[in-house]
Amino acid sequence: MKQVDSEPRADLKSAMSHAVNLLQEDPLLAEEQAREILKTYPQMDAARQILGTAYRLQGNPLKALSIIEPLAKRHAETVGVLHELGLCLGAAGRGAAAIDALRRAVKADPKHSGAWRTLGDQLNAAGDGDAAEQAYEQHLAASTRHPELVAAGLALKEG
Repeated sequence: MKQVDSEPRADLKSAMSHAVNLLQEDPLLAEEQAREILKTYPQMDAARQILGTAYRLQGNPLKALSIIEPLAKRHAETVGVLHELGLCLGAAGRGAAAIDALRRAVKADPKHSGAWRTLGDQLNAAGDGDAAEQAYEQHLAASTRHPELVAAGLALKEG
């Protein structure tokens, strides 16, 4: 029986995990890590998404969009990509387009709490307080493990 070398796969998994962890700690290092991965795996969309996110976190939403928009076209129903697209569009001042992307994200996965929160932020920035409040309520419902807390909060709100 032929033995399969799984070391390259393990190395890739480790490199991707490291890049994701670097996003919040040091987006510049995350960018460098993603670029290194893309040297070996140039068609890897997950590494491209990390690269786009790193650009956004470095304050360069237009450069991020140059990476994320093509990904969103190829992965039109992938919630993580749509959420990142919404974040990038919002950071670039394209609020209406961000709201559209985020609505597609929460339609694809109604339990994606981060997309609901970002949608609420964008709706609030657009001046639609009622819709923003509904999005924040959905964020709370999606992010809590205790549905009874959501019910209690809604009961308080309704008096």
